[in-house]
Amino acid sequence: MRSLALCLLLILQASGNRTSVDDILDLADGDDCPKGTWSVDGTHFEGGDECEQCYEGEFANMEGSVACDMCPAGTYTPEMGYWECLNCPAGEITMESGNYACFPCGKGKHSPVEGGTVCEECLPGHFQDEEGAAGCKVCSAGQYQDVAASTDCKLCPAGTSSPMKSGAFDHCYDCPAGSYSPVDGSECLLCPVLKYGDVAGATACKDCPSNSDKEGATECKIVICPEGQVPVNGVCKACAAGKYETEGQCFPCAAGTFSDQAGSVSCILCGAGHYSAEGASQCLECSAGQYQDKTGQANCEDCAAGYYGPAAAAASCVKCAAGFFNSQQGQAACQECPAGTITEIEGQLSCQECDAGSYSISSSQCELCPAGQFSDDKAAVCSLCAAGSYNSLQGSFTCVPAPAGHFCEEGSSKPKPCPRNTYNELAGA
Repeated sequence: MRSLALCLLLILQASGNRTSVDDILDLADGDDCPKGTWSVDGTHFEGGDECEQCYEGEFANMEGSVACDMCPAGTYTPEMGYWECLNCPAGEITMESGNYACFPCGKGKHSPVEGGTVCEECLPGHFQDEEGAAGCKVCSAGQYQDVAASTDCKLCPAGTSSPMKSGAFDHCYDCPAGSYSPVDGSECLLCPVLKYGDVAGATACKDCPSNSDKEGATECKIVICPEGQVPVNGVCKACAAGKYETEGQCFPCAAGTFSDQAGSVSCILCGAGHYSAEGASQCLECSAGQYQDKTGQANCEDCAAGYYGPAAAAASCVKCAAGFFNSQQGQAACQECPAGTITEIEGQLSCQECDAGSYSISSSQCELCPAGQFSDDKAAVCSLCAAGSYNSLQGSFTCVPAPAGHFCEEGSSKPKPCPRNTYNELAGA
């Protein structure tokens, strides 16, 4: 039983670096004290010299220990019962033995490895503004630091800059001609287009209208160009099609205008039936179903309902002819009125139905039904009165029965009397 408990304890110890109180309770009298514990004679006797855990900051790395050792500097044990000490993580240290915790390095210092015993100062050109750091931060370009263990960097004056990691003020150098440094601690920036810098140590660049496409210019050449051209890096170049020159600069043509040649000094208005966006080298035609009756326009208008635009580049729209209609805007053609409906005048949005008693002989004209025929509303043709009925008037919408003693054939306009020796006593025969 004793050997079984000891085996279990050895297995538990192999899985960690600490012996717990529960591990000690499993010991039998006479067992050697496990690692991480001790007693006066190194063995365990319940009620007598029992094994006890090593205190925080101590360890015992052998079985049967009669005392615990203090963790050396750079290590610690946070709880009781450890048989080996833990290394302080990078950024933290212990300078003395017997510690149960590590202490973070202060600002301006660092500890680069585990198990550290001293915090190293950040070197010139570096800084650290946080506690517990494993390394130091680098001073950026335009900054320097000439003192070790610093928590920030110093700024080079405006007009100067410095390389990264600069460790002295004399590392700040004047920005070369063609560049500038606008504020303390900034990098040297190239003079932008339309600017130049002819001296070192500048905090701003000078205006140069002739420098139209080059950064970092160190001189400003005054170039006089002919109309339609502008100076580009000291050479005259024509403004591209779609642009025009004024006061030494190229500008895009406004919407509704165009320039189709390089070197233009003005733009041309788009004609009626055409349009353009900004910077156009040509005008575009209005699509079929659209129009533009003005010059210099940026877009086209849809033809109104009742009108149509049969062709592109139209300056006006055409009314739908009689017999046709258009209910929507922006159409390239009109629709013919369906049978039984008409439009009698131009420019209609919809068709009108032929009245009862009439029919459509074309898409623009309704005709009265002749005698002997009839129709309902919206009729394309008239119907014949059925046999036994008639109507005697044009434009009828119904037929009447033949009177007694008379008869009617299909399509009759008046009743006929029954022939001699025949009779008809009922109406509608």
